Amino acid sequence: MKASKLFLIIAFLFFILSCSQANQQKSDLSKDHSNYKASVSWHVGTISKEQLFTNYKKFEVSNVEFNQEDIALLKNNDNAIDIWLVFGTWCHDSQREVPRIIKLIEQLGVNYKLHLYAVAPDKKIMDTIPVSSIKYTPTLVLFSGDTELARIIETPQQSWESDLAALLR
Repeated sequence: MKASKLFLIIAFLFFILSCSQANQQKSDLSKDHSNYKASVSWHVGTISKEQLFTNYKKFEVSNVEFNQEDIALLKNNDNAIDIWLVFGTWCHDSQREVPRIIKLIEQLGVNYKLHLYAVAPDKKIMDTIPVSSIKYTPTLVLFSGDTELARIIETPQQSWESDLAALLR
């Protein structure tokens, strides 16, 4: 009888310890996004457009026509503009809009430098980049030097090129 009570106590303690360990692993996963890379199919961190288009087939470059008047205005910009595009490879809005944005920026020339940064669904920025406080994806953030000029969040009001042209006037 004493042996069976001792066995039950040991089994109960083992069960409690194993549950505690499982909860700790779940907690660690939510804090450390490096675990995301190994456990799910989305990307977290900086990514090149080549990596994006190769590894995530839902990001297809489509035939997009841009307003050439707005393109001409944007090309006439003499200031260096850094563009941070924060998006989720898991996000349907990002899958639709990011290829359009990339294609647009490619047409604008050397004064525009595009940086791609992918976030997990919690939208936390895990690296040292100049962008913070992302609530929706995609978010396009314009910088001149260290100064944030403007943001376009999720979708433009008119079109990407028209909204950019209006913001940079």
